[in-house]
Amino acid sequence: MTHNEKRAISPANAGKQRSSLNACKHNVTGFHIVLQPDEMEVYNHLSESLIEDLDPRTELEHQTVQKIIDTHFRLNRLAGLENNLFQFGVVDQTTPAPHDDRVEVMIAQTRAWIEHGGSFDILGRCEARLTRQLLRYTFEFERLRQQHHHSDEIQEYFDAHENEKANHALAVMTNDVAANQ
Repeated sequence: MTHNEKRAISPANAGKQRSSLNACKHNVTGFHIVLQPDEMEVYNHLSESLIEDLDPRTELEHQTVQKIIDTHFRLNRLAGLENNLFQFGVVDQTTPAPHDDRVEVMIAQTRAWIEHGGSFDILGRCEARLTRQLLRYTFEFERLRQQHHHSDEIQEYFDAHENEKANHALAVMTNDVAANQ
């Protein structure tokens, strides 16, 4: 076993891998996606659907589709966080005063926005970042798909060209054999 192999499996490195998740604050952006047990079914359904829809054919396409899946899931999670933050803020801000329900809801919504404005700002920036990532991954997938399609067209052209050469050579040989008889 080499020195690097020993280091890769050492307890110190295992601790470093665990500690790399310590800074995880909201699990909306970042390198690792950490799923709660109740999110697994939703994530798996999204994965199956997008893989079926996009139909990746090469390993690069599979890798890009995985990034698309993760980013879609994070955007969906982000929308849920934003909605929950807003709804809990509204519930916290309602008063037992005898107001018209519509007025009470407007007041509670305004208070929730004021109280959680910083959180909504962070969520908005995360959403913009994830949306840009999703666009980049989607463009990359389309580029890979076009490249793969172009390679298929070139292969078909060469296959057809080789068949023409083979047919021509066969015809020449057949004509030579007929001429010699």
